[in-house]
Amino acid sequence: EHEKRIFTVTEIKSGWNTNICLFRGLIGGQRPSFITNEQVRDAIKPRYPISDHPIDIDLTTISVPEGVDSFYFSKKLVTDKVSTLIKNNPSLNTCNHFSIFGLAPIPLLIYFGFQFGDTLPCDIYQFHRETSSWNWATAETFIGSLTEKKPTFRVGHEVVLKLAISGEIPAEMIAPHFSKKLPEYEISAKVPSLTWLRNPNQISEFRNLFLATLAHIRGAFGMKCRVNLFPAIPAP
Repeated sequence: EHEKRIFTVTEIKSGWNTNICLFRGLIGGQRPSFITNEQVRDAIKPRYPISDHPIDIDLTTISVPEGVDSFYFSKKLVTDKVSTLIKNNPSLNTCNHFSIFGLAPIPLLIYFGFQFGDTLPCDIYQFHRETSSWNWATAETFIGSLTEKKPTFRVGHEVVLKLAISGEIPAEMIAPHFSKKLPEYEISAKVPSLTWLRNPNQISEFRNLFLATLAHIRGAFGMKCRVNLFPAIPAP
């Protein structure tokens, strides 16, 4: 154990410390098994935690008042916790980098990302089912595995945007939500799968295509266009 600790310390690089942030919520009503300190340290190398006590945003034990929508109640908690535990965290004076590990329903993860914003540097991690670890694959780059479809007609100021990464999104899942057919965009993996995301380069690829799609929507349908998002995506 002593030799292992010495090896870890000698690997540490100056300026590579990071704030660990854990975000979790009930998935299908069940509390997900989460990450150990050892898994965190292994996943973030060559970075190292600034503290032995991570920022833990845990929504799995909250009690939702009767008659209150659980999602909107959780949103309020996320807003408050991001403000108090992240954006006003005293550790930002010495380290403003975050390493984020999340297991929660996709709508809550999206809202957490919205509240976290894009001004603080961060690395995000994905739980990989095939290896039961949070470590990114390094042997391949996986670039070029996404495709994009644009609508065949333009009308009104409302569109559908499908994100078919972890699975297909059939038309019958969309049609009941609208009284008429809307222009439809789609970003999809060539082979949608729960194990599609293996390397952080894929996140960059998705981000670039997603931003380009939003820019096309604004150009084609106006700045006030309503975007109805249907996501089948991995956690990050």
